[in-house]
Amino acid sequence: LNRAAQSLRPLVQLIEGAGYSAVPLTVPSSRPGRAIVRTAKEREVDLILMGWHSSLWGNRFLGGNVGEVLRDASTDVAVLVDPANTGVPLKRDATILVPHGGGFHEDVGLDLALRLAHASGANVTLLGPEGEESGHALASRAADAYEHTGVWTTPMPVSSDDTGGFLIERAKDADLVVLGVGDAWVRDKGSLGGLREAVAARTSAPILLVRRHGQRRLRRQKEWIVDVRADRPADPVGTGTP
Repeated sequence: LNRAAQSLRPLVQLIEGAGYSAVPLTVPSSRPGRAIVRTAKEREVDLILMGWHSSLWGNRFLGGNVGEVLRDASTDVAVLVDPANTGVPLKRDATILVPHGGGFHEDVGLDLALRLAHASGANVTLLGPEGEESGHALASRAADAYEHTGVWTTPMPVSSDDTGGFLIERAKDADLVVLGVGDAWVRDKGSLGGLREAVAARTSAPILLVRRHGQRRLRRQKEWIVDVRADRPADPVGTGTP
């Protein structure tokens, strides 16, 4: 425990140096995922932030500790997927890409993106469905984001026929990509969906996967971003939502 506590010291000093408070906590457990879920509930945390420094391919992501926390935590969860282990060195005028169609899990993803952008001076690009009503809603979200946070937020409507391909191309130029993850994908230990895996494979930028707690199945809103076939991750097609 002493060695684990000492390893947290540089992180605590970094957080406190930025003007925030931090409490180091080490919990011995043979099942880290379960321990994180239990501790988060006991301490009534608002968000669990985890890191994943390997590829999304295969079932190690959802089949291990990260997947257990995503499925079982009674609070919001965000996972930074960063195979290159570069962290999120956002600079002024960096671009945070956020697909957002008004879905349940996308709201907390947008909130996190705006917080990060506000702290770093980055900009947010809001990708959403085109159309008169949906385009108006997207523009309103971007305007509200700027009004309440001061973060320059650009709405970018996308045709439903090319959502997957457009997202993959835009992700290549982004400094951070924020993707909401619905409960149906979290419960599937085999894959987060071909589109998310294709984005992860095609961009060198870190990806922040976000799952919001409290979704009601009977009122479950479908995810906006379309999926791609698992056997052809580089060839996006409009297959709808899970």
